[in-house]
Amino acid sequence: MRTLLLSIAVGSCAIAHAQNWALLNPTYKYNYSNDGSDTISNQIFVTHIDTLGVDSFRYELNRIGVVCDTCPTPNFECGSFSDGTIFRNDGEQFTGGVAITASGSTWLIKGNDTLMIPVNVALGSIWTGPGGVIGMVTAISEASAFGTLDSLRTIAYSTGDTLTMARDHGLLSWSNGILDHLLIGINGSEEGAQFPNMLDMFDYWPGDVLEYHGEGGSTDGLCWYGRHWISKFTILSREDAPGRSDYQVRQVTSTYSWGQPVFGSWPCPGDFFSWVDTLNLGVVHDHWTPENFLGNRWVAKLWPGALDTAIFTDLYTPYGMVLKAEIDQDGHYTIGGRSLDAWGQSHLLCTTLTDSTLFGSPALDDMDRTYVSRIGYTGSDYLAFEHSGSEHLFASIIRGMQTGDISSDDFILSAGEQDGEEGLRVYPVPADQEIFIASAVPTESWTIMDLGGRPAMIGLGSLSSNSIDVSVLPTGPYVMELVTANGVMRTRLIIAR
Repeated sequence: MRTLLLSIAVGSCAIAHAQNWALLNPTYKYNYSNDGSDTISNQIFVTHIDTLGVDSFRYELNRIGVVCDTCPTPNFECGSFSDGTIFRNDGEQFTGGVAITASGSTWLIKGNDTLMIPVNVALGSIWTGPGGVIGMVTAISEASAFGTLDSLRTIAYSTGDTLTMARDHGLLSWSNGILDHLLIGINGSEEGAQFPNMLDMFDYWPGDVLEYHGEGGSTDGLCWYGRHWISKFTILSREDAPGRSDYQVRQVTSTYSWGQPVFGSWPCPGDFFSWVDTLNLGVVHDHWTPENFLGNRWVAKLWPGALDTAIFTDLYTPYGMVLKAEIDQDGHYTIGGRSLDAWGQSHLLCTTLTDSTLFGSPALDDMDRTYVSRIGYTGSDYLAFEHSGSEHLFASIIRGMQTGDISSDDFILSAGEQDGEEGLRVYPVPADQEIFIASAVPTESWTIMDLGGRPAMIGLGSLSSNSIDVSVLPTGPYVMELVTANGVMRTRLIIAR
């Protein structure tokens, strides 16, 4: 748990140098935790400014998606599911949605209640703000905030809210009697816990490698088709400019497909494609753009609780995703879609035609894309009508640190009877009941594994020009590993019936 505040002095009058208080710097983003940990639960920042007069401004704050317990049941456009959670789009932060400052001496925070915050009043001062809310200064102190000495005031309100503000750091804490929000970092002044931006998520250097493996399935009513693919991206060069970084990337990709009839003996042919390309990856530092092909529309808004809607439309309903940032065991922030219900799944959300609520249900199309700071895109899952699949980061080299086994380009690009490393041939591809292995080097042992590395069949002894009965293997893609006197050789195979 981060402890940012250490009171060292409490007095009965205002601190002499507390004259230029600012609860919000419109160029900063303020990161809060509501559980006492380093996980950022809320990020608050200014999205729009209206000038009201000399040194008086209206600041509009960013909005979030929140559970709505009082919203009406979604109508037909969102389905008739009883197990979904209703979300309100455009919800307010715990501070409310608007902050108004009058010459920097008095602030109004407008949410369910309007709280008036005069900044230059003495300990014990009491006032009545708009709507009859009473406030009182209960403590004045100096404390260390993010390693620097700051002037603090604590105010209690008749609504049950209690907040502590600082001259240089804004709102340090806010309690509404249910949750305590503690400021743990400020993006902009680079203090404390920093919520990642796009460059933090996609920060690569020449020689970095990202290898993804995926598999999925679909049907056209006559055949069910399975598909497996490998995509490897190698960073060739990097060029930085103000606000953006551009990479040249080598892409090596292959995809297998195979089919089987849903009924009868309908022909369902499979196929294989592979290619090499050089791509330009453009990363704008503070927001997502289509130039960043490793990103996604889901990360168009990164802040915790962000609800990104109307990013694409299926029939009549725009979809969106609630995003959350959490710290993993390696100290990296993970960014991913998170539902707010008891299912523990990530749901697409559907806008009703009668309210600004959103509806999430496992029965709706489901997509979850996950990102990790300093690594980038790490995986996705999707489930749609008659289509499903997943993709994950299989191996990587990032700034010299390798995770997993990187596949050679030849391994990815090879197909059919030429599949595998030099001196190794497996056929036919795809196979049904039996495969034949021809190896130029005597084999000491062999293993057929699924794509997760789990052994499906194991054998000992030479396999030169011998066959293996694979009738017990379920349909799908596999990797065959042969141990020889010269080392380990690998090849891929497909079982299709």
